[in-house]
Amino acid sequence: MSHIKKHDLKKDELALWIHDSIEYVKKNPTKIQTYGGIAAGVVIGGIILWSAVSTSINNVRKQFSQAQVAYQQCVPGEKEGYIKAKDVFSSIINKYGFTKEAKFARFYKGACCYYLGQLDDAKACFEEFLEKYPKHTLSPAAYCRIGNIYEQKKEFKKAIDSYEMLSKKYPQSFEVQEASLSLGRCYQKTGNVLQAKKMYGKIATNSGWADEARFWWKNL
Repeated sequence: MSHIKKHDLKKDELALWIHDSIEYVKKNPTKIQTYGGIAAGVVIGGIILWSAVSTSINNVRKQFSQAQVAYQQCVPGEKEGYIKAKDVFSSIINKYGFTKEAKFARFYKGACCYYLGQLDDAKACFEEFLEKYPKHTLSPAAYCRIGNIYEQKKEFKKAIDSYEMLSKKYPQSFEVQEASLSLGRCYQKTGNVLQAKKMYGKIATNSGWADEARFWWKNL
């Protein structure tokens, strides 16, 4: 039967359509029962699925909250807390990858790896995070951490590329000032004093990194 809207019908047409509909139901009770059964099954299945999803969301929120608290209470150098937090973040990613908590978990897993000294694993986590969520609020921080990792590996050219990418893609982000300081360090360590001065000068007077910038400036 074609779909007809009431406002498209005149009164007599509407009456005729209702009559035809009733006759169709009388002549095709089996089809109606079948369609009704299918519809009921879909509704019941939807309710069961929604219940399962709701339970999963509640579980992941609880786990993520606990892992985040554990992470924030960790002290650099004390590995046990980071290991536990990393395990929970990994579990969230594997079991609840469709949730927004899993997005944050990917970043925090990388952070745990970073503080555990697992630099290659940390970089892989941050790169995967950026590939999946380039517009996430933590994306600037991910670029910054990748730059930090390259700095620690003394791969200063790659570190510079990462910091510059951060500044280019997220010019209004909080991490830009930290990236400018880090760029200054990298330029200084590669012998590019003029560029180092330029970076330090950008943040030496009016930023949260001003003291660090002045310190490195004095050591040029």
